[in-house]
Amino acid sequence: MLNLHYELDAAFGFDSRFVVYYEKTTTLPDRVHPLGFDPEMKYAEAQRRVKAVVKQHPSEITVYHGLWGVPWLAPLDMAQRRVLVIHGKHPGLERLLIRSGHLFDGIAGTSDEVLEISRRALPNFPEDRRLYLPYTVRLPQLATREVAQPKKPVVIGFCSRLIVEQKRVDRLPQFIKELDKTGIQYRFEFLGDGPERGWLEEQFPDRDRFVFHGRHSGLDYWRRLASWDCIYFCSDYEGTPISMLEALAVGVVPLFPGIGCGGDRYVASVRPENLYEPGNMAQAAAAFESLAKGLPHEWQEWRAKAIRSVVDHVGDAYFSRFRDFLNGILTREPISTKNFEWRGFPLNQLTFNGANCVDRWRGKIRKSMRRSD
Repeated sequence: MLNLHYELDAAFGFDSRFVVYYEKTTTLPDRVHPLGFDPEMKYAEAQRRVKAVVKQHPSEITVYHGLWGVPWLAPLDMAQRRVLVIHGKHPGLERLLIRSGHLFDGIAGTSDEVLEISRRALPNFPEDRRLYLPYTVRLPQLATREVAQPKKPVVIGFCSRLIVEQKRVDRLPQFIKELDKTGIQYRFEFLGDGPERGWLEEQFPDRDRFVFHGRHSGLDYWRRLASWDCIYFCSDYEGTPISMLEALAVGVVPLFPGIGCGGDRYVASVRPENLYEPGNMAQAAAAFESLAKGLPHEWQEWRAKAIRSVVDHVGDAYFSRFRDFLNGILTREPISTKNFEWRGFPLNQLTFNGANCVDRWRGKIRKSMRRSD
């Protein structure tokens, strides 16, 4: 999404700059400012880097894509107004909103689920300053795909960072074990990269059945995505996965855990049986087996439903709504407060990792005190 913002913001009237926390590369495009954070960096150094960028490029409005670092970044951003974009549900989201919600003048969410969490966390936040922001799918011109029953082997894809946290790639060996019991001929393709790729390649050494494409972009990405029959997820939590929306747009049928996120309703609208119990690999494999055995007219219907389910995401709805929302915030009086958390000396001598340890201990102490009460 940030790549699309970089590409399209100017067309929608915004002169935008992008501050990227953990990016170390210095050869980035114009308007992108890497801060080069790392877990062992002290807050004092991080504050110095943020101040240097803000001094060069003061802004009328600052948009935070996520809540990481907001309590100590907000005092440094010199923003007249702030907007938060919540891209997904994750552990601790409600707690973070309670902690930092007063620092924002507007809140946008990419699913009804995350907006509902914001309402629980911030019941007094004005409703007309909240916005549902549907992710955009920039669909290129592709050849019309075959809509009938897929040829054998059925192609199932996994499009994600290859990590254990959130994406739970450690569940894949059990899923494949259950899949093999069905006797269905399949090919499993990975589109993406990450620290667990080497481990996954060891788990699945058969290169005829398991293909690791790595990261791709542009038309190459879309062609590979459109060649799949099914896209598979085994996550613990998600927002509304962009890769799912993009797959739906080219007629790929999703197989997804029912984790109470924005993705659930899309799967249910295409084929409810494909919404399986989280962590239940046998159920997921059974859903795939029945999908793979679908008749040509059923596949045609599923693919058509997939494409219809994301019709509101194809085009410029995201950017036009976002433009109108930001312009509306700019014309109104700020409601964000300057009740900032203190991160001066000596706290700014902590590293990010050190601060996380302190926060965890504080949490344990608070839980212990609640139990004793």
